[in-house]
Amino acid sequence: MGTGGSAQVQRKLTPAAAPATASSSVRTARAVGVLASFVASGLIHEYMCWAALGAAHGTQLLFFTLHGVAAVAERALCVAPNRAATVLFCVLTCPLFVWPWVLAGYVYRFPSPLPALVHWWAAL
Repeated sequence: MGTGGSAQVQRKLTPAAAPATASSSVRTARAVGVLASFVASGLIHEYMCWAALGAAHGTQLLFFTLHGVAAVAERALCVAPNRAATVLFCVLTCPLFVWPWVLAGYVYRFPSPLPALVHWWAAL
């Protein structure tokens, strides 16, 4: 989210200047900060669902929590990000994020860009 809300929460909860060879307590504090920022983002998204749709099902919170756990696990295991695995993880967890909006019919309320793209492509 860049400089958005979760990044700000993470900066507040994570030690500012940890050495490169951080102790286990610093690594734990970093992990807690990362997880807290993802959970906070999930709670904010749940609130948005509740405000917009009248119900929150927990899928937004689960989506962000899973992404936070994945980020912490990737760092803890010293695993370099694998593009295919990252895309697969995002594709598999994406339904958790979009499900409330699809269920409420929001995807059908917005005009589709497809006709414009087809028209543009045909004009080439």
